[in-house]
Amino acid sequence: MHRSPEFKSWDDYDGLVNNLGRAVDQGLIKEIPPSSEMRHGWSEKWFAEKSSGVVFRLLSPDPPARGEWSEVEFPEREAA
Repeated sequence: MHRSPEFKSWDDYDGLVNNLGRAVDQGLIKEIPPSSEMRHGWSEKWFAEKSSGVVFRLLSPDPPARGEWSEVEFPEREAA
């Protein structure tokens, strides 16, 4: 949905947010609660692709940080 993990501008970020809204409305993705163990920030949002189950995190820009759009990499869980 976005070509790089960082945003070049607020317009770039807003464009992704608009695309995410349309994808949610179309039923392609759904917003899910972030894992409290893996959360990076309070404004963080997570989205899961319904077809693949792949989860992405969205962090809004907070200058000087440029924000982030990236796949969530879940740690391997050891078999009990």
